[in-house]
Parts: sequence; C-alpha cells; structure tokens
Amino acid sequence: MELDSDTGSHSIITLMTDGDTPLDYMVLSIFSVDDRQYIALLPQDSDGGFDEDAEICTYRYHLLENGDFLVEAIDDDDELDNVTDYLDDLLNEDEFDELFEDIQED
Repeated sequence: MELDSDTGSHSIITLMTDGDTPLDYMVLSIFSVDDRQYIALLPQDSDGGFDEDAEICTYRYHLLENGDFLVEAIDDDDELDNVTDYLDDLLNEDEFDELFEDIQED
C-alpha cells in the first residue's frame, strides 16, 4: 500500500489534544467509506518511533480548499463499525507487517 502518493514517503502530521498538547501521527491511509473521507493514523511513541502494537486512530477527514485539512472524531457507533471493518480489510495483517517493516527502514 502506498502511503503518500505525492512524495512516496510516510507523512507525519501533528494534532493538538484538548489540552493543547501536540501529538505526532504517521498517516497510514486516507480512504472513503459511504462517500465520506477518513484518515487512519498511527501515534508516535515516546521514543519518537512508531509501535506496530499501538492502536490505530481513525477520524473523519476533510480536505479544505486552501490545502489545509480538518479531522473529526467519529461518534456514531454504526459509522465507526463500518470504517473499522473497511480498515481491517484494507490493512490485513500481512500488509500491516510489511508496512511496519517499511516504517523501520525510513
């Protein structure tokens, strides 16, 4: 799976928590389910790396006209189930293992 088709590299984004603490995430995928865009993110660990056992975070993703983006929590259980099922199919275990090997090489 190609993570960033524009650069061929792994994109890192920073999101602010409610307490205004910045957290870095690796973009695993941006994908569509039922005509909505979503983003799957892997959180950076305290050592600055990425742990394959970390929980993948999934948000609604909105690309703005100026090139910026917004992420939004998914608060509907049915929507989250659909997105999680799609992501599970997208990132089957073999593909995720290969993805994590690529991350370690960067």
